[in-house]
Amino acid sequence: PPKCHPGTRKTVLNEIGEWMDDRSLTKSPLLWLNGPAGVGKSVLAKTIATSHWHDEVIATFFFSTSSDRTATTLFPTLAWQLAWSIPETTQHIIASLKNNGPLLTSELEEQFDRLIIQPLRKCKMTSKSLPVMVIDGVDECTDEDMLLEFLKVLVRAAESGDMPLRFIICSRPEPRIHAILNRIRDDNQETEWQSIPLRSVKSKEDIAKYLTDTFDEMGRRLREDTRSWFQQCDISELVERSCGQFLYASTIVRL
Repeated sequence: PPKCHPGTRKTVLNEIGEWMDDRSLTKSPLLWLNGPAGVGKSVLAKTIATSHWHDEVIATFFFSTSSDRTATTLFPTLAWQLAWSIPETTQHIIASLKNNGPLLTSELEEQFDRLIIQPLRKCKMTSKSLPVMVIDGVDECTDEDMLLEFLKVLVRAAESGDMPLRFIICSRPEPRIHAILNRIRDDNQETEWQSIPLRSVKSKEDIAKYLTDTFDEMGRRLREDTRSWFQQCDISELVERSCGQFLYASTIVRL
């Protein structure tokens, strides 16, 4: 997915940034970024992973682009990226693979513990902020039981109070996701989440800026006065029709 258009999504990016930069460890290590299809969750995830926070984002997994949408490759994929991002963990990940038999086919909780948690705990972290992993398109996981299991694994680890990393989980606000999170969260531990309102005023402002900037750039490339072929009323109408969905706006400019 592409990154956010410059100057847009400032509010939500700032809120995510505050969560990532929090060093008091008083906030939940799980952040649920949710919104309807087309609202820009994957674009936000890509922006976070490649922005000035990129040193903190050590691994990403996109169910939407994964050939396996059942989560069987989730933690092995994150572990491979972990070794790449924090080389000190490599020897511990390799040791886990050597000493624990068919770990890649074992239960998700064991994979998470031995491939992610233990390697991080065994190496000395120099950063004052906890590393972050991003899991996008969670609602596209096709195995309901595995979806429940891997979310339970993350929430249990968060509730332990000493998880050595944080997770941003992106999905549509589907009832089944709500139900799973409600089932597995502790009464005293709220799962921190950030919602992207479908028709919020800020979303409309961001889409208007995106369309205006894009049409202006088209005019410059064509060496035409953009005002001769689109008016502000045209932008306003497109913004209303988009209903807060960046996917609609980006499709319009590609036509």
